[in-house]
Amino acid sequence: MIKKPIQRVIFLVVWFVPLHSAIAEMAEYASIKQLLIQAIDAPDGKTSGILTGNIASFLRKATHSNLPLIANVTTVGKFSQPGCKRLNIHLSQPGVKTTTGESENFDVAYGINFCRDGDIPQVGNRFEPLRALN
Repeated sequence: MIKKPIQRVIFLVVWFVPLHSAIAEMAEYASIKQLLIQAIDAPDGKTSGILTGNIASFLRKATHSNLPLIANVTTVGKFSQPGCKRLNIHLSQPGVKTTTGESENFDVAYGINFCRDGDIPQVGNRFEPLRALN
């Protein structure tokens, strides 16, 4: 039987090396707004990157981890107002220590209505989920 410290080292090598390679290739963004606009403009409605600005600093303090904060933004629908979409934001940070000392991924996801100009859609605009767009 492999002892627990050795299991952790093996796990980290198997898990972190491919993750580190993927993270190294990701662009860095000081603001989530940049990612939101890119998702609105992307043909597939998706974008991702590493957050480095105020949100990242706040969450790093909260998680007590200096590992990268990864943001994935996907479009889930659009509004009748041009340049306005419903977006899902998923933030994750690998290997955050829990109160029991275990290492887990920090994950939070939320939705936002956002327009390319930085505003929210005007009241009364109709929202269409992506499944209805196909």
